Amino acid sequence: MERLFPWGNNVTEVHKRINDTLAAAMSAAGVSPADAEKHMEWRITIAMKRVNTIADGTHRGAYDRAATLAVAVFEMLRARGRQPRGNQLIESLLERHNRKPAFKKAIQACRRKSA
Repeated sequence: MERLFPWGNNVTEVHKRINDTLAAAMSAAGVSPADAEKHMEWRITIAMKRVNTIADGTHRGAYDRAATLAVAVFEMLRARGRQPRGNQLIESLLERHNRKPAFKKAIQACRRKSA
């Protein structure tokens, strides 16, 4: 199934355009690359803390939301050319929560949708 975007059909092309747009917006706002990196790391930390809080607790009904958030972090890293780090984050979640098959299924379902 082919994804159709109004700004191009190639997913790699779309990621490049998103990165270029974000870079231009940050530059216009006066955000340095170092500050942007620091803020990105902060967002990743907060997102992963939330995912782990849901998966560690008895919030089985929220696994889909936690998986969506984790895969969104993965997609953000992939769009910024850091897919290995995104893969590592997802793998660490699956390893940490290896006794929660419902959570693992939610992660896998979200990854299939994002592919």
